[in-house]
Amino acid sequence: MDSAEPAVEPPSGLIAVDVTRTITQQADRADLLVTVSGSSLVTGRAALRQAREVAELVQAARAAGLDDEDVELLQVHAQPAGSRLGRASATYQLRLRCRDLDRLPDVLGAVTAQRTNRLDQIEWGYPDAEEARDEAIREAVGLLRRRAAVTAEAMGVTVLGVHVLRVHTPDLPGQPIPRTRMAMASQPESVDLGMDITNSRTLSVTVSGELRVAPAG
Repeated sequence: MDSAEPAVEPPSGLIAVDVTRTITQQADRADLLVTVSGSSLVTGRAALRQAREVAELVQAARAAGLDDEDVELLQVHAQPAGSRLGRASATYQLRLRCRDLDRLPDVLGAVTAQRTNRLDQIEWGYPDAEEARDEAIREAVGLLRRRAAVTAEAMGVTVLGVHVLRVHTPDLPGQPIPRTRMAMASQPESVDLGMDITNSRTLSVTVSGELRVAPAG
């Protein structure tokens, strides 16, 4: 009785290829954190209308293109009465959300137009990180396959398939511009902000692969 010989696989080995793909994301929105020195104490959202210095900032922000929902009162801090009239003053902390960065110079101008305002910080917002990460992975895997093919050709072997594939995607921490205190000038165009008004972040994806190869032919 004849017996079939077991199929013999050609000898194979492994080649390792590492690829890193980096994508730069530009910020698409910004939150301005502003402190306003007020001559009167008004609590709650009424401060946006009734505290004179705050109301002036809100009006200027509207003129710069922000909507009412883009202006948020974060905190009110009462100051001790220091005048003979015994009237209390206050500092107001506001968030101005600029959803269109083309308007950012105008919004900054609205802030810097009043000496009672202090720009404390700009917090940048970015497009969806998951979508950008997925695109970077696709590009990195495609590049890994091309490099593996070039390497195999140079070695005179044929790629049989993937043995191991690892994808490393670091977390994306926010990158707000460091807190910066400013002295306000009467004319916004002459103010040196001491900070950039554009921002970007980088997303890096590393793909490591071990591919099975065998002698060509």
